[in-house]
Amino acid sequence: MSIAFREHSVQGALTLAAMYAEPVADGGNLVVFSPPYYGSAVFIGTNEHDGMHITSDVQLRLDLARYRVRGPEVAEMLVRLRLAKQFDLSGADIRRLIETFA
Repeated sequence: MSIAFREHSVQGALTLAAMYAEPVADGGNLVVFSPPYYGSAVFIGTNEHDGMHITSDVQLRLDLARYRVRGPEVAEMLVRLRLAKQFDLSGADIRRLIETFA
């Protein structure tokens, strides 16, 4: 899971605390990005879930492409289950999008 915060803030610290997030030396499964890594582009088209703004499906797809373990598998499901519907993609479009990041 990746999280990006607009700025170093109390809200960010509280969010991580609520998720019981702890720093680890190796093998972690939560990545936190804070400025200036993404800038503001990551917040374009965000979704809201339980009052928290989360990244857009497009940004999530791009982030998942970098994770070797299960990133490509999850990214493919995201394309098939969400992005295809959002952008009315044809079967050929879906295959091309999946193959582009494979």
